[in-house]
Amino acid sequence: MELQTIARSYARALFEINKPSENKDFLSHLAALWKNPMFVELIHNAVVPAQEKSRIICELFGSSLAEYMQNFIKLLCEKRRFNCIKFINREFNKMLAAVEQIHYVKLESSNINILPDHKALQHELEQQLHAKIELKIKKNVGLIAGTKITLDEHVIDGSFKKVYENLHALLLAP
Repeated sequence: MELQTIARSYARALFEINKPSENKDFLSHLAALWKNPMFVELIHNAVVPAQEKSRIICELFGSSLAEYMQNFIKLLCEKRRFNCIKFINREFNKMLAAVEQIHYVKLESSNINILPDHKALQHELEQQLHAKIELKIKKNVGLIAGTKITLDEHVIDGSFKKVYENLHALLLAP
């Protein structure tokens, strides 16, 4: 079974608990743990039992962790699904965005100094789309020139490389 399909089931279960903002923070903290090499080593260590892994993870969150969140961590550890947490987080955020009518926009450029004001651009997008916008502007050193815009799952690639590839394909087409 594909990781994204598995992740969608877990995300839906958390979403149906009906505490979206708490669960969003919880999932993003869980996903952030993957940036720690010692954590990744712990999760992949076959010698450490699942209940020990879940106990350690729950302790990282402290005593404020709700019982259903503790059970969620135990379930992920027992089913060896903790490797899906990034996907679960992504799927949960998609569900939340659909309900709250939020669009995620990522703007990438090789030179972020030439981009318009962040807040003005976000405001203009909200006016045009009649929805709340979460905007991220990121410098992408892999782009030679141009801009790449991602709106939810749709990509508008105005990078020099993409324009060159399109032109090249057009010139070689019969």
